[in-house]
Amino acid sequence: MSLVLPVFYTLLQLFTLAFIGFLMVRLLKYPRRFFRTLSAFTANVALPIYFFVSVSKTDPRDVAAAWIFLPAALLVIAIGLAFGWLSSRLVGLGTDERRAAMGLSSFGNSSYIPVTLMDIFPLTLPSIAGMFPAKTASLYIGVYLLLYSPTLWTLGNWLVTGSGKKLRFWDVVTPPFLGILSGLSVVLLGLQGILFRADLPFLHVYKALERIGSLTVPLVMISVGALLAGLSLRGEGTAGHWRAALSVSVVRFLLLPLAFVGAYLLLLKRMGLAPVQVWVLFLETMIPPATNFSVMAARSARNEDLVSLTLLVTYLLYLVALPVGLVVFLRMTGA
Repeated sequence: MSLVLPVFYTLLQLFTLAFIGFLMVRLLKYPRRFFRTLSAFTANVALPIYFFVSVSKTDPRDVAAAWIFLPAALLVIAIGLAFGWLSSRLVGLGTDERRAAMGLSSFGNSSYIPVTLMDIFPLTLPSIAGMFPAKTASLYIGVYLLLYSPTLWTLGNWLVTGSGKKLRFWDVVTPPFLGILSGLSVVLLGLQGILFRADLPFLHVYKALERIGSLTVPLVMISVGALLAGLSLRGEGTAGHWRAALSVSVVRFLLLPLAFVGAYLLLLKRMGLAPVQVWVLFLETMIPPATNFSVMAARSARNEDLVSLTLLVTYLLYLVALPVGLVVFLRMTGA
């Protein structure tokens, strides 16, 4: 019960924030244009500032320890691809549907969900907050995204939509990507002493940015809830679409978490990683697919129904998978 109750409270906070967005769409009838603007603000302003603020105040020694998240990002994607290929073949998907399912299996919501969880979870179980410091976790998530984000918008986009649409520069070099690089530059160039001096104006600008960044977590979940409320299918979904949703769910909530458990017991535990490093690796292997796939599918007019159904199913299942995964992780690591 000492673990179950805090995990439940974490889930309750996530559900409440997402439900606000859901109600704004379904009950209050907020227009899609409002949420497109809100999502754009979150992705292009709040999240980059959040990463800049969090990463810029981390210890330089933590930056040196962050290298593991660069190969980890590529490894998680590769494992997701392999599992996605196997799972989609087992459920009998056609070539186009199988490729889309592989993309959805390989790329999770690697920024929004981990950022939200690592901010909320230590608040529901303060005794372990020191083990998973938020600013260090933000740094590791940011470094993970440096390779993950470009790969999502290239390989992931191709898998789900095909190669018909030309990628734009800002699809790959995203504002969060630039926010992460800016924060890393402050640390690596030794600018923290200047940035945080009370007698200089930079600290006060930083404090203003910090207030904007603090909006990120609630805005993220409200936007996710609105996205789920706005997902619609022109039909009821073909049998192939339902099999694709099943295939992706098995990979994201069973096979990838099992791969993490195996890696932890056989390798990570012996590597002497800090608890916060293991925590971030866990978060990146226990998440639903990237919501950006809905943008890619809409832009290309390819696999829109398949992506919408899969996102809806996986995010609903995540409400069940998350508490189970968190309890297993905390018991396994002794946190």
